[in-house]
Amino acid sequence: MPVINVVISEVDHQQLEQEHADLVSAWPRLGHQSLPPTFAKWLGMRLAP
Repeated sequence: MPVINVVISEVDHQQLEQEHADLVSAWPRLGHQSLPPTFAKWLGMRLAP
């Protein structure tokens, strides 16, 4: 599987981590029975067109 490296600033990384943490905390309230996506998977889905 190919690997894509994305370089972002520390501030952007912290903001993305916070957005992911917010999603993880809201995941059960959104009606999901499964585990929330990992940070890497969530970021990949977020960056995909």
